[in-house]
Amino acid sequence: MNQQNYTKTSQNLILENRKKLTISGVKDIYGFSEGLISVLTNLGNLTIRGSQLKINKFSVETGDAYIEGNISSMVYDNMKNKSGVSGSFWAKIIK
Repeated sequence: MNQQNYTKTSQNLILENRKKLTISGVKDIYGFSEGLISVLTNLGNLTIRGSQLKINKFSVETGDAYIEGNISSMVYDNMKNKSGVSGSFWAKIIK
């Protein structure tokens, strides 16, 4: 992945009627199912929960992702390990 495409630190989340989510500043999508999508963004890891979730589009060039489904929550985890991916709650406590 070319890191120079992700030099911006701003990010937008646009949620329409809890059904359509547009995210800018996406570096990677590292986990997804119908109930959970895990996204690495410029501002930390973002976990999206809901039902019937699907990724309609993800552009590596622009860092934009488009998600549809029944979205019930979006939570950031700003703690990052050396690989840029957050560790578990217990891993943070034990450090």
